Amino acid sequence: MTGGGKGFTMRRLVVLLVIAATLALSACSADPGWDEELTPAWTRSVSAVSHPIVLDDVVVAYVTGRDRGAPYREFLTAWNLDDGKVLWSLEAMPGNGHAGVEHSVAALQVQDDWYVAFLAPLPEDQSGELVSEFRVVAAATGDFADDALEARTLAAQRPRTCDSGDAFCITGILESSSAKHDETFSYVPGDSEFAVEAAEGAPDVDGAAYLGAGVALTDDDWVRYGADGELRWTRSFAGIFGPDTASYAGFSWNEPEDEEARLIGAGRGWHPFGDPGAHTEPLTDGRVVGLDRESGRTIWAVDGARQCTGGPLVHDGIAILCVFRSGTVTSDWTGEYATNFRYDGVDLDLVGVDIVSGEKRWTVALRGDAAAAADPWDERPDLISGERLVVSIDGLAHTVEPQTGTTARIGSEAVLLCSAPKRDVELDYGGAVADYPAAEGMRFCSPTGEVVSDGSMSVGTMDLLGVDLDEPLALLVNGSISVYLPQE
Repeated sequence: MTGGGKGFTMRRLVVLLVIAATLALSACSADPGWDEELTPAWTRSVSAVSHPIVLDDVVVAYVTGRDRGAPYREFLTAWNLDDGKVLWSLEAMPGNGHAGVEHSVAALQVQDDWYVAFLAPLPEDQSGELVSEFRVVAAATGDFADDALEARTLAAQRPRTCDSGDAFCITGILESSSAKHDETFSYVPGDSEFAVEAAEGAPDVDGAAYLGAGVALTDDDWVRYGADGELRWTRSFAGIFGPDTASYAGFSWNEPEDEEARLIGAGRGWHPFGDPGAHTEPLTDGRVVGLDRESGRTIWAVDGARQCTGGPLVHDGIAILCVFRSGTVTSDWTGEYATNFRYDGVDLDLVGVDIVSGEKRWTVALRGDAAAAADPWDERPDLISGERLVVSIDGLAHTVEPQTGTTARIGSEAVLLCSAPKRDVELDYGGAVADYPAAEGMRFCSPTGEVVSDGSMSVGTMDLLGVDLDEPLALLVNGSISVYLPQE
């Protein structure tokens, strides 16, 4: 999970596709089918608050009510996979978790049926309170899974799929409870009641918000880690990442891949904005650490390192880092947002680090090309990675094999996926309007990093990502949900 950024919001970078295929590399990538164009079965222009997911014959996502005259409201919406017709749409609440963590749909399969969980607003005569109803509906129909479930939660965080993968989890205070702090409950469709979830991660108490991977963050920037329902350790954010760092600037935590893996975190310096005008920050103040999960002790650290833009923090046991030796970024601060980013004196490497030992496995010199580690708020298009990393070297797109660092240049005929500009949406929660991150979409670009306005998906684009073309896929591209169905 990731977060942070200008305007006191936390950010999640582009949600990367889960990839299974690995392609062989040569001095220059062989043509995997750039001229074999793929046409989406349907597209729908939306103001998305989450990435769309496919659940059997249904596509589900959180969207705003922009197209129905309710721009400050959020709706959980389902479309028919084949033709894009709306099956159902239910008003939802954003919850009281960290406002900058990107929303995602909580889905659970029980036997042959898929269910989704969300927070629903109270009836109008009770609205205006920070109270919402926990609801679970069948993904195919939008029907309530259990009409007898009447439990309401006070100031609840958005539901999620439990770490166990067999129940929904929700953190908050039941309206009928006498508890003095948040509790985490689990629910399986059809149970008609909540159960205390003893195996969740870090306890959510005293204002700490659960971020996943056992990590919770307090309002005063203390990091907590827990497992099996027990708090293992607490450390200050600055104690982990160094003086003058803060979660406001941005951070990432990696879900440990197995019991022996370290908890991998990335943080950087916080440089508050002042009066409108030019604002300069160093690019060398990042730090990536490998922490012992039992004690929180720092096992290894790489100073000057950040998570690369558009790529994973960890890939199959290797931490993928952008390490700066020098460089600054200057932006124009309007008083509300930063724009017109300029990079000066940049010298950086792409580095692969063993997540257990901290040993450097490989290094690829990116030199003065800051495209792989641009500021998250920079509107320049960032190349999106799949099973292999995709980075810019000397202004041209290359693939990088995560285990070895082997590079291959991508041909000029390729049309790639890159990030769309980040933006916020305003949502109403309990009568108060707050900023939340819109789902980070994609757009098409050339191997030189230029936006291709008339670009289209191809077999080569999907192949580079490692996508299985025999499975349906829903993507957020150019401000629309685009659904691709298996080829006949």
